[in-house]
Amino acid sequence: MTYDPEANAYYAHHDWSDQGSLSVTLITALAEIADADPTEMRRLGAHVNPDALDTLFEPRTDGESRSAGRLELPVDDYHVTVYADGEIVIRP
Repeated sequence: MTYDPEANAYYAHHDWSDQGSLSVTLITALAEIADADPTEMRRLGAHVNPDALDTLFEPRTDGESRSAGRLELPVDDYHVTVYADGEIVIRP
């Protein structure tokens, strides 16, 4: 994860070829920003259905990546934007 002080934003990326889920990538990024253990973080499910988030941008059944779309949502004190290509932008 990287931080851009000019944009006041953290950037993470979900690798769709990895075994992990998008929701785990997001909660791990939020925990890193908050300097907290991911298991101690407030449940992501209080803000969005993790299963729906995981399937929203996953590759199509033919394996082709989704190239367009984004989801914006508040998570605790952060504004989170998740893009179809796996980019995650988190702003305090």
